[in-house]
Amino acid sequence: AWSNGATSQDIVNLCEGSYSVIVSDVNGCTFQSPEYVIEASAPQIGSVDVTDVSCFLECDGKICVNIVGVNPSYTVKLNGGNPTVSTATTVCFGGLCPGDYQIEVTDAQGLVDTSITYTIVGPTPISITNVLITNQSPNICNGTINISDSGGTGTLTYAWSNGATSQDLENLCMGMYSVTITDGNGCTFQSPEYSVTELTEIDADITSVGCFADYTEAIDLTVSGGFPPFSYLWIQLST
Repeated sequence: AWSNGATSQDIVNLCEGSYSVIVSDVNGCTFQSPEYVIEASAPQIGSVDVTDVSCFLECDGKICVNIVGVNPSYTVKLNGGNPTVSTATTVCFGGLCPGDYQIEVTDAQGLVDTSITYTIVGPTPISITNVLITNQSPNICNGTINISDSGGTGTLTYAWSNGATSQDLENLCMGMYSVTITDGNGCTFQSPEYSVTELTEIDADITSVGCFADYTEAIDLTVSGGFPPFSYLWIQLST
């Protein structure tokens, strides 16, 4: 006969408290046990789910903690901040920036469990690291823009101002071009405008200076058009 009224050999599903039992045999002989004390167990932090920040400089990280314990009411603190009181077995904290976080759970009896440190990570920013522009030849739309990029999360996609969706552009006429780069989380980067110009044809004006056969003649060359700096190679065709 147990002190809580149970008559089985073993008792289960007990709350905290003291318990004793009287054991009797068929002859009426008895044994009085000492008191057995069931103490309240501290809450335990179970599984923890960490969601990293989606975009650079955003603060949309999240930590959800599963709490295991016998007392139905908990006070949960994140990094020693304002306590959150809950009776749910799962408590979530949102709007978190990249950084380190620790969880402390205290139950109604004042028993405490503290988690290890969890880290919320932020992605590196999307950026264009190099741009190579080839200008258009005279009257031919053959300009190009080649970009190198880095950062972001997952696969990057491209939306150019001329409607193209490739990373690089070709067959360009003169004009201004920009690109919006989007990563797998929907984070975006807007480039500046890149200018493709049209090269003008090279034209030369030649003026002879000096007298015939006196070996004092000179050629005065004036170049216009093209894209400086220029290089020169003179060839004597006849003497």
